[in-house]
Amino acid sequence: MILQTNWCFTNSGLRDVQFIEFKIINRSSNVWEDAYFSFWTDDDLGSPFDDVIGCDTEEFRFYIMQQLMIRYMVTIRPL
Repeated sequence: MILQTNWCFTNSGLRDVQFIEFKIINRSSNVWEDAYFSFWTDDDLGSPFDDVIGCDTEEFRFYIMQQLMIRYMVTIRPL
């Protein structure tokens, strides 16, 4: 079972930030020894033809840019 919670704030410091939390629950009697999960997104900032997506593997972040302006950055912290 996968539970997903999304939220955001209206204050000026976090107005362009979206938070997403996933809880993955194994309800079977089988133990997961090797499991892989990924995050997929299809973002469009303004025009969909000039978007750039990148990641920072040391900081566990991915970001979407339009030309040279970073619009938002997401931090994914491993457990």
